[in-house]
Amino acid sequence: MTQSPSHSASFFQALAGWPGRKDALALWQARRAGWGQAPPPQPVERLYQQLVAALLAAQGFEAGDEALRGEWAPLAGLLGAMAPGYFTARQMTQTLDQCPPLPPGPRREVETTLTRFFQGMAEGLPPWLAQPLMSPAATLAWAGLFPPGLGWAGLSAARRAGYRPLGAWESWRAWRRHDHGELHPLGEPTALEAWHGLLQGEEHPHPLDFLAEQFARAHCHDFPQCGVCPLANHCRVAAQAQEGPKGLPGLWGCLEQGEGEQLSVEQLLEALFAAEHAPLTGWKPLLQPLRKLAVLGPVELADLVPQAAPGRLMALFELARRFNEERLTPGVSFATAKDIHRHFRVRLRDAQREQFLVVMLDAQRRYLGDYLVSLGTQDRSLVHPREVFAPAIRGGANALVVVHNHPSGDPSPSKEDLNVTLRLVDAGDLIGIPVLDHVIVGGETFVSLGEKNLLHPHRR
Repeated sequence: MTQSPSHSASFFQALAGWPGRKDALALWQARRAGWGQAPPPQPVERLYQQLVAALLAAQGFEAGDEALRGEWAPLAGLLGAMAPGYFTARQMTQTLDQCPPLPPGPRREVETTLTRFFQGMAEGLPPWLAQPLMSPAATLAWAGLFPPGLGWAGLSAARRAGYRPLGAWESWRAWRRHDHGELHPLGEPTALEAWHGLLQGEEHPHPLDFLAEQFARAHCHDFPQCGVCPLANHCRVAAQAQEGPKGLPGLWGCLEQGEGEQLSVEQLLEALFAAEHAPLTGWKPLLQPLRKLAVLGPVELADLVPQAAPGRLMALFELARRFNEERLTPGVSFATAKDIHRHFRVRLRDAQREQFLVVMLDAQRRYLGDYLVSLGTQDRSLVHPREVFAPAIRGGANALVVVHNHPSGDPSPSKEDLNVTLRLVDAGDLIGIPVLDHVIVGGETFVSLGEKNLLHPHRR
């Protein structure tokens, strides 16, 4: 859906009157002057490592600097370990075999993308790799390395490596909100090309992209600040928000992206009962106890009332989930693993990907709070002790209970589950924040490694 440059006129004209325009353009000039003095250090190596990190992160794997120096080091260091001109597909296969196992689909994507990168290197250093400010054609060539749906991630990876590609998701989203009224526009596969087409039709594409990106970060976050936005008088999203209950597009957008846990009960009720363009009809099947609705899930709810807005259905399901979930209250003493299961049962039983969570306890084993550590693939969730213990230290926890789910429905611990548990137990003993239990949720059942005496097997 490539738009002609004329479609962007109103947004760019509105940006011309933005009070922050002068400061944003001054920042752009300063950064460009800095890029002109010297190219980024080791540009090819840094770009390659960012490519590896982006591909792994897109598949739900830990891809920080420590991971690239640790378990993913063979893959991250492949560019420096050989001459690209002599690269073979067999070397990529052998290197991946030295890293943590990837599911077949993600492995093919990683292998294909990195192989294309090496093939390009073998043909000679592309001119754009020597320039921090990437041309529109070079940006599209770089984004084209990535599998469908990951083009924006590719641009972010280039920025982290010290380059400035043309096009940013924040600026694209601000334009779509302003000119089209789409709170959460689809990002792939045509959005990136569409935004490039718009920017190339303007007189100064890079500064305009940077200006739009700075504006988006200042006023057009995931929940737009329409009340204080200087472009609100000409923005379609702001106009939509004024037509109905305050902030309704933001509430529905949050729900549709699976972030309903961030909303209060009052906000969920607002999203559920706010007026739509379509009348409230066909809702008799939903006038059941919330306990039954939570069993159905959001997909089945949508089948019951197909004409209902997705945001409204997600609000209903989130309310039902909370009604069924016996949440632990801060200050309540931790008693058994069954308490933990009751707390997380509804949240985890139907999850399609592994989630690894941590429950924080005080010195009297009273509940302080919980947090999500990682979101894995359908059959595994990678966890590092740093991500487990850092929030607990900041939160003043005296002990932890870790929880994760098995989407298969079978809570039986795998060998990897046992290894991760022992690693966390040892780290907790060293830090002084003991891990009291590891509860694995599978459907309506659970397994407690603590109750099975699997936390300290060497002490038997």
